[in-house]
Amino acid sequence: MRNIILVFAAFLLGLSTVAAQFQDDFSDGDFTQNPIWMGNTTQFEVNSQKYLHLISSGADTSTLSTSSSIVLNTEWRFFVKQSFNSSSNNHSRVYLVSDKSDLTDSLNGYFVQIGSTQDNITLWRQSGNNLQEIITGTNISTGNSVNEIYIKVICDINGKWELFADNQGGTNYTFEGSITDNTFTTSGYFGVFCKYTSSNSTKFYFDDFYVGAIQVDTMPPELMDIKIISQNKLQLFFNETVELNSSQNIQNYIVDGSIGNPASALRLNYDSSIVDLTFTSPFTYAQAYQIELSGIKDNNNNAMPLIQSSFMWYYLKQGDIVINEIMADPMPSVGLPDAEYIELYNNSEINVNLKDWVLKIGNSDKILGDIVIAPKSYIIIGHDNNESLLSQYGNFLGLSSFSLTNSGTSLLLTTDSNRFMHHINYNTFWYQNAAKEDGGWSLEQIDPNNYCGAIGNWSASTSVLGGSPGQKNSVDANNPDTDAPYFNRVVVVNSMNIDVFLSEAVDSLFAKDPMIYSISDGIGNPVEVIASYPEYSSFSLKLSSPLLPEVIYDLTINPGVYDCAGNTINNTTTISFGLAQMPDSNDILINELLFNPKNDGVDYIEIYNNSDKIIDLRFLRLANWNTETENYENVEIISEEGFQIFPYKYYVLTTSSTSVQKQYYVESNSHIIEVDALPSLNNTSGNLYLLSNSLRFIDGMNYDEDMHYALLNNPEGISLERLSFSVSSFETTNWHSAAIPGRNAESYGGTPTYINSQASSNSQSQNDWSVYPEIFSPDNDGFEDYLQIQYKLNESGYTANITIYDASGKPIRSIAKNQLLEIDGYVIWDGLNDDRQKADIGIYLIFIETYNLNGIVEQRKLTVVLGGKL
Repeated sequence: MRNIILVFAAFLLGLSTVAAQFQDDFSDGDFTQNPIWMGNTTQFEVNSQKYLHLISSGADTSTLSTSSSIVLNTEWRFFVKQSFNSSSNNHSRVYLVSDKSDLTDSLNGYFVQIGSTQDNITLWRQSGNNLQEIITGTNISTGNSVNEIYIKVICDINGKWELFADNQGGTNYTFEGSITDNTFTTSGYFGVFCKYTSSNSTKFYFDDFYVGAIQVDTMPPELMDIKIISQNKLQLFFNETVELNSSQNIQNYIVDGSIGNPASALRLNYDSSIVDLTFTSPFTYAQAYQIELSGIKDNNNNAMPLIQSSFMWYYLKQGDIVINEIMADPMPSVGLPDAEYIELYNNSEINVNLKDWVLKIGNSDKILGDIVIAPKSYIIIGHDNNESLLSQYGNFLGLSSFSLTNSGTSLLLTTDSNRFMHHINYNTFWYQNAAKEDGGWSLEQIDPNNYCGAIGNWSASTSVLGGSPGQKNSVDANNPDTDAPYFNRVVVVNSMNIDVFLSEAVDSLFAKDPMIYSISDGIGNPVEVIASYPEYSSFSLKLSSPLLPEVIYDLTINPGVYDCAGNTINNTTTISFGLAQMPDSNDILINELLFNPKNDGVDYIEIYNNSDKIIDLRFLRLANWNTETENYENVEIISEEGFQIFPYKYYVLTTSSTSVQKQYYVESNSHIIEVDALPSLNNTSGNLYLLSNSLRFIDGMNYDEDMHYALLNNPEGISLERLSFSVSSFETTNWHSAAIPGRNAESYGGTPTYINSQASSNSQSQNDWSVYPEIFSPDNDGFEDYLQIQYKLNESGYTANITIYDASGKPIRSIAKNQLLEIDGYVIWDGLNDDRQKADIGIYLIFIETYNLNGIVEQRKLTVVLGGKL
């Protein structure tokens, strides 16, 4: 019978021990069971995050308690969140020990107070109504708008109390203080106590309660991460507090590669799980190293065994992570899903976490998620709805909103610290293939090392799928940038500020130095230079004194500016500029028009500054004339930023300078101006008008394919060239096909940026009627292709009939019928007969009859030789 009683007593003791300790993380969504909490139960809930949450109203004090009877040799742990700055009227207590369940009553016990007028963590002893602070914490503050704190308290068998707190996640507690106090060694309850004003009545949260045996740490510290601070400094992150002496012993660390032991090891005061190591010898950039650690202990004397970890001193620089492929228009599909995407490529030697990086699409910032891109690998970014479609091709990062503009937009990639990584501004011309720009094909970067190459480093995909997401681009090739940048123009913003533009992005640090710029006429160096962001292809100069009207200044720029590839401007650059004037009618003339481009070419318009003014294209527009509405339409801005054109110079307007440069000889690349759009230029006929920004007429023309040289087999790729600046652009005989082949020695005819191949010499004798040249050969080779019948009259009012006769006296062409003449001018014969066939080689008679209203009739006969190749 005695044995039975002893066994039963042992069983009861076991039940008592189980009841004395408990855990509750509220994962069951209930605080009324397992264990049972008592008190103001209607003022608490378990919310969706499984926190015990105060849901009261008004100013009050609310409590809950549960049974707990252990004190000595015990550990208490819990989590508290207070979404307010604590005060004497807004704080919480967690009662570790209480002899009463009502925590607002006179009681005996101990509690942790979270917050007060001092905004700290403290341990108190309560004897009846007498409260005594026995440990004052100094490390963790409760004075923030949101305070999330893990707290641990230990009372050993001798009544020694230790208080710890952690606001970094509950794995790295900071010691707040200790004291030995054996006033109370028994308990009945554990509980929470919330004191609050009405504004904070729902801002208390509790979780992860543990009351039980002291948890003994038997595991050594673990190295979690290595951060390279500088060329000779590392920061080591451990999973727990490391003991001071062992963590600061330099013999416990050694780095290979002749680096050796650190000169110093310092455990940080604000976080005792972090150690800074400083070395005498610097790390070599992009070289892999190994560090050995041993003997580092935690506060429980657990020592680390020898471990090795690799690191590399490598700082991310511009172009390490690049935008590598763009699928802006996936339909009609060639083989890939109907899903837009952008592909990033890691061109560095290290793993890169893209967390909190920003991909700016147009004006919309997209915050990237926690994903690592390995060296020489890819990440596909698209709408998260398309994850199942795109993840099959490689690592995928989904965004809640994602949309690309088919026609093009700006893309900017920056790091989590807002450092510039890559920028492009794509458009449909980047496809360099008209058949592929209508959808189904991606744009691919050719050479990731030439990340600043813009259109010259991008092309339409050649993959059978229409793109190559998640793998090496189908157009991948060595495509280095070997061309140095150049300064191509200056725009005057106002009398005190100018902008200088380059052909491509350059290093901004050197180009921002005011001392490399000097302006003539006493202005000198600018006061300040500001770089454009993110393009870095233009710089704003603030001047020391104002510009004066009607003065042409010279901006001189010293050599040394270099682009992303390191190509350097080795020569001094001089660019003229001045305060612009508004153009009048005929100050700017349309001089050449390509309206029917060949193959993958584009339209272009050449204009000529026919005045002695500096004129800014900001103040000009291009347009068509609608004959039905009798109004302008398709009005296009030429230059938002501005572009100064100088007296008696030629300039070309086009949507793709690259296309023009590929197909035609261009005398001055800096005189090609890319525009967003041109007015409608039909391949057969149409009109074109040059206007001021107030839509005042400057110049205009009507064009038709019949204005081309009649014997052209195909007018594609051949421009119409103006013959004379003194003859109206609306006069169809003032236009002629450009000579072919052009100076590019291919079947293209055009003279963009320089004098027309068919330009009139305007040579004229003093006689009243003459011909030039006396021998001409209408074969469209650019040399004496047409005849000018020139005249100079004594007075106005004459009308002319002009007929061409062959050597037998047969009339073959009437080139003027009752044509009203100016005082001086010329009439063109293109060498064709009335049937629009080329006349035979030989001598021809030109019969000219003129008359006026006074009845004066005059006749002239001139001869000319039509030559050609036999």
